[in-house]
Amino acid sequence: MPTVVNQLVRLSWWRSCIQRFEEGDVGYIPISNPHYIENTGDSDLVFIEMFKSSEYQDISLAEWMAHTPHLLMNQHLGVTMSMLDSIPKEEAVVTPL
Repeated sequence: MPTVVNQLVRLSWWRSCIQRFEEGDVGYIPISNPHYIENTGDSDLVFIEMFKSSEYQDISLAEWMAHTPHLLMNQHLGVTMSMLDSIPKEEAVVTPL
């Protein structure tokens, strides 16, 4: 359950559920739903995310795509090789406090 501390964000999950949040808003993401949070403001985003579990796992789509053979991604998803080459190979870490 993310709580936006500052900034404007767009929260999207499942197939097309997109909601916009402002400072102080609280959102809910159903369990195990893939989702992303996009900073749509003009400064760093700060938000608080709470889990019912003591274990945190982050699965990045970009990281998965960067480490999957490019030819496989191209043939099955139609993603161009140049786009795949531009994805950073290092994980963008989200650190729980």
